[in-house]
Amino acid sequence: MLATCDRGGHAAVIVRGLRGEPLRARKLWAPLVLIGLGVRTLLGRGTASGANLAWTAAASALGLVLGAVRGRAIVAFERDGHLWQRYTGRTFL
Repeated sequence: MLATCDRGGHAAVIVRGLRGEPLRARKLWAPLVLIGLGVRTLLGRGTASGANLAWTAAASALGLVLGAVRGRAIVAFERDGHLWQRYTGRTFL
């Protein structure tokens, strides 16, 4: 969900999230592409130092934790045969 710079745009995104919106598979492509680019960059150097591996492990762990928190902050449900998501109160904490 990209919000516009005006106040009405922000309100519309929040209202739409609270009412619910269909889940879209295209939102999953950006993280997969970024992971692929990161792995390619890390392996393309020939040797990965201990610091590179430590940063990669730390960033991966942080990403998993934040993803789990985000996953618990929304509710997925079926509507008209499609998967939808809706914000909960925890989304804004």
